[in-house]
Amino acid sequence: MELLYQNEYGASYALENSFDSEIKFQIVIGSVGMFLTQKDIDELQDLVQDCKTESLRNKKNYDTIWKHTCFADVRIKLNQPLLHLLEDLVNGTHFVINMNATLRKNKIN
Repeated sequence: MELLYQNEYGASYALENSFDSEIKFQIVIGSVGMFLTQKDIDELQDLVQDCKTESLRNKKNYDTIWKHTCFADVRIKLNQPLLHLLEDLVNGTHFVINMNATLRKNKIN
């Protein structure tokens, strides 16, 4: 596993030898890890952004986020500071994934 991004809330990893060819990433929050596809990462980023936008617009605080993955439904308990940390974790992970893809595409090591 290669560490992609980490903050005080959790960490994300790229999986080199996954048990499933679609599963390429793992996000670990506390002691819980979620195996994710690229599509799952994209959807989680959209979900977190939607929750943040909705909470800012309506001043509504989310206490949980539900995410369906190919292996399980995941419920993440949140408060406003944790939502910001989750957003940072997911956005940072997405950024590093895209940066690595761009570097590989342009054959830059």
